[in-house]
Amino acid sequence: IHNYLEVGFHPDTSFEMKDGTTRTIGEIQLGEILVHGEIVTGCVTIQGDVPLYYHEKDVIGTANIQVDHATIKPYTGTSERLYHLLTNTGTIRRNHTLWKDYNDGLERYFEDK
Repeated sequence: IHNYLEVGFHPDTSFEMKDGTTRTIGEIQLGEILVHGEIVTGCVTIQGDVPLYYHEKDVIGTANIQVDHATIKPYTGTSERLYHLLTNTGTIRRNHTLWKDYNDGLERYFEDK
């Protein structure tokens, strides 16, 4: 079940913050605001023993991090931990891509069943 349901980003995935800084996802704290105004309401650490994929040239994560238009390619590296965020909007905008937050990724799986 863990391999199919878990949603997370590689720890090197960076996000721009409202204050102009850039941080890796594991450094982001509760209450901080991402560049597009999303308020972080939860930080999730996930066991990294699941297959990883390239979603964009510099975004690596689980297969089901819910980017509708992304073409994914297998990533051969591993990570001990993966990370994801919960936000007040249910989404996370990074560059020009809209990603679903942790809860939304899981909820979509159960809605389809």
